[in-house]
Amino acid sequence: MLPVLRFEDQKLTSFSGLVIFQRLFEYLGLKQRLRQCFKHMNVSPIFGHANIVLLLVIHMLLGYRDLRHVRYYEGDPLVGHLLGLKRLPTVATISRTLSETDEKIESFFGSLKQKQVQWQHYQTRYEAQQDILEYITMFYNTQRLHSYLDYMSPCDYEQKLLKMEKAA
Repeated sequence: MLPVLRFEDQKLTSFSGLVIFQRLFEYLGLKQRLRQCFKHMNVSPIFGHANIVLLLVIHMLLGYRDLRHVRYYEGDPLVGHLLGLKRLPTVATISRTLSETDEKIESFFGSLKQKQVQWQHYQTRYEAQQDILEYITMFYNTQRLHSYLDYMSPCDYEQKLLKMEKAA
């Protein structure tokens, strides 16, 4: 005789598998890391860049590619809980946030091309990757003056903050 399988009604949504990713996001500290990445940007406290990026990660995990497909899960409580939001941003809000970020990314790649890559002749792809990585880590992120840091380099700005903390 075969055993009888019984399923209980758990009131689960089709996106219940996100629980696994919730634990992974917590373990990685993903929300905090994303907030740290975008803390210098003046954004809405409700739908900041960190929430938008996390929403896009979840969007792809759910198998969606088109931004307008947010409507398929906008009322799902698990997605909202995972993002820490009571309601999801509209497609217009997401698009507006991404366009602001897109401008900054284009500016970065323009700077990279103009100041580093344009004058180099790389023998291999690996050589190019290493040179670009060195440029980003050694100059772009540490020595270059950033407008959002009152035109100071990140290193100088960090030193200024440390001095202010010690003085307080």
